This record gives sequence, C-alpha cells and structure tokens, in this order.
Amino acid sequence: MNRQIAVRALLGAWAALLTLAIGSLMVDHLAPLPPLGNPKTIAQGLTTHLGPAQARVVHVIAAGCSCTRGLLEHLHTRGPRRDRPEILLLIGAPDAAPTLAERGFTLHTLTREELRRDLAIDGAPVLLVQAADGALTYAGGYFDVPAAIHALDEYILAELDL
Repeated sequence: MNRQIAVRALLGAWAALLTLAIGSLMVDHLAPLPPLGNPKTIAQGLTTHLGPAQARVVHVIAAGCSCTRGLLEHLHTRGPRRDRPEILLLIGAPDAAPTLAERGFTLHTLTREELRRDLAIDGAPVLLVQAADGALTYAGGYFDVPAAIHALDEYILAELDL
C-alpha cells in the first residue's frame, strides 16, 4: 500500500512539474503584445531608420521566437506586394531572412534598444502600414489570437484597401 501511494505521489509531482515547464515555455506566445507607443513616434522612427515617409508595409520581426519561423515561411510563400515596398525590420538575425531578400523583400536590421527608443515598440512581430504622407494606417499584430497560427496580414491589408 505504501509503495502504491509513493508511486502516485511521484507521478503527481512529475505531472505538476511537466505542466509548469510547458506553461513557462508558452507564456510569451499566449500573452498579447505590449501596447504600441504613439503612432507619431513610430512614424518618425520609420523615417529615421528607413528614409523619408512613403507608402510602405513594414514587418517588425524578432529572431528567436517560434512564431517568427511560421511568419517568415508565410511571407516567403506569398512574396512581397507589388503596389508598395515591403520591408522586413529585423530585430536579430532570423535564419530565413536571406531567402526573403531573394524573394524581393527589403531587409533592415535594428537592435532591441533602437526599436524601443526610436519606434516605441517593445514586442514583435508587429505589422506597420504607412501611408504616403507618413501617417500610420495600421500598427498592430498579425494574429487574431496571441498563439501565432495563421497570419492575417493579407486580410488586414485588404481591409485597408491596399
């Protein structure tokens, strides 16, 4: 009887530790992005790092995140839009970035500190859509739920009539 109780206690402890470990690995992907900064600050930061304001789509993508891999695969599959420049603003160096340059995306890198300081953005991935006058017409996430499964960038751009 004591042996049976010990086995059950051991299995219960193992299940609790396993649940805790898996939960800690998923927390970044279940929590929403931090709120974005002031749209004017973001637009000024884009001008600082990417040049004069113009109609463009900017994908802010960080290396080292599991959702990055799926998003980069999605962008590679669909390719860049032809009606305006699409820029990948890379934080770190995702492995798939060179193949996206071959597909026609423009690549630009920033440090996390530059992203925070100059664009008031503290998380990624973020989709930014800038109009020709420099105003942001969209600044937000790609996904309808924090768990990154299906990128909604094409839907978002269609809703903006781009």
